Amino acid sequence: MPRRRFRSTPESIAKRIAEGRGQGTGGNYNPWHEVQDFPSSGVSHRLLGLKTERVHHLFSDLELTVFLIYDVLTRIIDIREQFPLLPLDETLKIAKKIGVKHPTDPATGYPIVMTTDFLLKLRVRREIFFHARTVKYRKDLDDHRVREKFEIERRYWRRRDIDWGYVTEEDVSPILAENAALIHPCYFPSDLLPLTERDVRKIGFYLVGRVRREEALLSELVHDSDQKFELAPGNSFSVVCHLIVRSTWLVDLLKPISMSERLILL
Repeated sequence: MPRRRFRSTPESIAKRIAEGRGQGTGGNYNPWHEVQDFPSSGVSHRLLGLKTERVHHLFSDLELTVFLIYDVLTRIIDIREQFPLLPLDETLKIAKKIGVKHPTDPATGYPIVMTTDFLLKLRVRREIFFHARTVKYRKDLDDHRVREKFEIERRYWRRRDIDWGYVTEEDVSPILAENAALIHPCYFPSDLLPLTERDVRKIGFYLVGRVRREEALLSELVHDSDQKFELAPGNSFSVVCHLIVRSTWLVDLLKPISMSERLILL
């Protein structure tokens, strides 16, 4: 079925609110925009989240990269993407106060509900914090209109005492991004099939002893493990990624998880 582009009208906004868009937390959150709301042109991703165990809707490769990092960092405990800046009347008033044009739907001429790419819930020790983050490519920051919309967002979140900022590709650690993309697909036990949980414990017990004792490269250790337990090549490495993304094994994610290097456990 072809996708239909969302058009902003008082009725369509009211319908989305009634549907629960932009409401809920964790696995019960419904983003304001979903991939199927827009035509198939352009880059978009639907991905199962580790923290929420629900599908997340992302609208650029950079959003995907940033999401993967957020989803594997343990201090972030909830991620709400495409979060609406409601009520609409509030962003309209902010735009008027600072003398900029509020975003409107070019087809209807009606104001659109602005969104922030990620609303994050963090736990640091025993305290809970919220951060709002917008993702943009560096080249887009030269657009004066982008800066105007940023200022509306910034003031909206400042009224709520929530830290707001933007993230570009220049802010993303390439090593952290590569590690997140590597371990994210290995989180759930079902990701390791046909290995059972008992298999994972057995392989992990064998590997952790050798990782701590020996100077061997990770490639040698996982190869030996595959041979010892008669596994398909790569199964033991998937277990390594599983134990890391589950925080059973603690590593410095700012250093490469590489088969050609030693794995250092913290």
